[in-house]
Amino acid sequence: SEGGHGMLLGSDAPQLFNVPGFSIHHEIRGLEEAGMSRLEILRSGTVNPAQFFGKEDTFGKVAEGLEADLILLSENPLDDLEALKKPEGIMVRGKWLDRKTLDKKLNVIANSVKNR
Repeated sequence: SEGGHGMLLGSDAPQLFNVPGFSIHHEIRGLEEAGMSRLEILRSGTVNPAQFFGKEDTFGKVAEGLEADLILLSENPLDDLEALKKPEGIMVRGKWLDRKTLDKKLNVIANSVKNR
């Protein structure tokens, strides 16, 4: 932020009440309620970490030659951050995971937490 400190998105999952795939959305909602703009929140999970780690030439934006981790949305998260909960798919370490695959993985996580 201008004249202040940068923010990095990260919910420290997995922990007892921080479940991977779910906890980051609680953090995003909290940041928005605290007054951060949607753009600032998105940057806190993309560009800011790349800058913090001095890896702008490795990740943090979509560009040829950078790591291929991204999320494909059908709605604009700048209009509503809830769009982040409905990805069409994600690219992780160069591997495409479609909506069906994501739902399966999230169900496994949800069931493992529910059965604790």
